[in-house]
Amino acid sequence: MIKKVLVIFGVLAISIISSYSYIHIKLDLTKDAVEDYLVNEKGINKKDIKVSKPVYDWIKVKGDKKWFVCIEIHGDEGTYYYYEDHKKIISS
Repeated sequence: MIKKVLVIFGVLAISIISSYSYIHIKLDLTKDAVEDYLVNEKGINKKDIKVSKPVYDWIKVKGDKKWFVCIEIHGDEGTYYYYEDHKKIISS
Protein backbone atom coordinates (compact mmCIF):
# COMPACT_ATOMS: atom_id res chain seq x y z
CA MET A 1 0.00 0.00 0.00
CA ILE A 2 2.79 2.44 0.89
CA LYS A 3 4.65 1.56 -2.31
CA LYS A 4 1.57 2.40 -4.40
CA VAL A 5 1.22 5.78 -2.71
CA LEU A 6 4.92 6.52 -3.20
CA VAL A 7 4.76 5.51 -6.87
CA ILE A 8 1.70 7.70 -7.47
CA PHE A 9 3.34 10.60 -5.64
CA GLY A 10 6.56 10.10 -7.63
CA VAL A 11 4.74 10.01 -10.97
CA LEU A 12 2.75 13.11 -10.03
CA ALA A 13 5.89 14.97 -8.94
CA ILE A 14 7.73 14.05 -12.15
CA SER A 15 4.74 15.18 -14.24
CA ILE A 16 4.55 18.55 -12.51
CA ILE A 17 8.30 19.15 -12.71
CA SER A 18 8.51 18.18 -16.38
CA SER A 19 5.50 20.36 -17.31
CA TYR A 20 6.98 23.36 -15.50
CA SER A 21 10.37 22.76 -17.13
CA TYR A 22 8.82 22.49 -20.61
CA ILE A 23 6.92 25.77 -20.19
CA HIS A 24 9.96 27.59 -18.82
CA ILE A 25 12.26 26.34 -21.60
CA LYS A 26 9.70 27.12 -24.34
CA LEU A 27 9.26 30.68 -23.00
CA ASP A 28 13.03 31.24 -22.94
CA LEU A 29 13.42 29.88 -26.48
CA THR A 30 10.60 32.11 -27.76
CA LYS A 31 12.10 35.16 -26.04
CA ASP A 32 15.54 34.44 -27.52
CA ALA A 33 14.08 33.89 -31.01
CA VAL A 34 12.18 37.19 -30.90
CA GLU A 35 15.20 39.11 -29.60
CA ASP A 36 17.38 37.60 -32.34
CA TYR A 37 14.75 38.55 -34.92
CA LEU A 38 14.58 42.14 -33.71
CA VAL A 39 18.36 42.52 -33.63
CA ASN A 40 19.22 40.68 -36.86
CA GLU A 41 16.18 41.28 -39.10
CA LYS A 42 14.84 44.64 -37.90
CA GLY A 43 18.19 46.19 -37.00
CA ILE A 44 17.20 47.20 -33.47
CA ASN A 45 20.01 47.52 -30.96
CA LYS A 46 19.68 44.96 -28.19
CA LYS A 47 20.17 47.71 -25.60
CA ASP A 48 17.09 49.52 -27.00
CA ILE A 49 14.81 46.59 -26.21
CA LYS A 50 13.35 47.93 -22.99
CA VAL A 51 11.05 45.12 -21.86
CA SER A 52 11.06 41.59 -23.09
CA LYS A 53 8.58 39.55 -21.13
CA PRO A 54 7.62 36.09 -22.39
CA VAL A 55 4.01 35.07 -21.77
CA TYR A 56 2.20 31.73 -21.93
CA ASP A 57 -1.52 32.31 -22.49
CA TRP A 58 -3.01 28.83 -22.46
CA ILE A 59 -6.61 29.91 -21.89
CA LYS A 60 -7.47 32.44 -24.62
CA VAL A 61 -5.16 31.56 -27.49
CA LYS A 62 -4.52 28.40 -29.53
CA GLY A 63 -1.43 27.07 -31.29
CA ASP A 64 1.91 28.85 -31.43
CA LYS A 65 0.28 32.16 -30.48
CA LYS A 66 0.15 30.87 -26.89
CA TRP A 67 3.84 31.61 -26.55
CA PHE A 68 4.45 35.30 -27.16
CA VAL A 69 6.77 38.06 -26.05
CA CYS A 70 5.82 41.62 -25.04
CA ILE A 71 8.36 44.12 -26.36
CA GLU A 72 8.81 47.81 -25.64
CA ILE A 73 11.51 49.65 -27.55
CA HIS A 74 13.31 52.60 -26.00
CA GLY A 75 12.04 55.82 -27.54
CA ASP A 76 8.81 54.23 -28.81
CA GLU A 77 5.47 54.55 -26.99
CA GLY A 78 3.96 51.29 -28.23
CA THR A 79 4.05 47.77 -26.86
CA TYR A 80 4.52 45.07 -29.46
CA TYR A 81 3.65 41.39 -29.25
CA TYR A 82 5.65 38.83 -31.19
CA TYR A 83 5.28 35.09 -31.43
CA GLU A 84 7.12 32.36 -33.25
CA ASP A 85 5.11 30.49 -35.89
CA HIS A 86 6.95 27.59 -37.49
CA LYS A 87 10.32 29.32 -37.08
CA LYS A 88 9.02 32.66 -38.40
CA ILE A 89 8.55 35.63 -36.08
CA ILE A 90 5.18 37.33 -36.48
CA SER A 91 4.02 40.61 -34.96
CA SER A 92 0.46 40.85 -33.73
